[in-house]
Amino acid sequence: MIDFAYSPIVQSGGTYDLKPQAESNNDVLKYDTIILSVGISYASYNSNIIRTLFIDPAPEQKENYNKINDIMNFITSELKPEKSI
Repeated sequence: MIDFAYSPIVQSGGTYDLKPQAESNNDVLKYDTIILSVGISYASYNSNIIRTLFIDPAPEQKENYNKINDIMNFITSELKPEKSI
């Protein structure tokens, strides 16, 4: 009953396609940023898991990641049942 919704997608080397119909590129994995995407299908339900791996990130990447993570944590903390914004 569990199956892949699509073939796993692995992209690296600075060339990334983030569209839903993206495919793995044939580039050799490089020591930079790697994007992994897997879709699973179970009983007519689909779920996607996408991860970005930073290998030895540049200071700017670390700073941007931390800012985005702070924003996500703030938004998540504000999402409470029956709370108006």
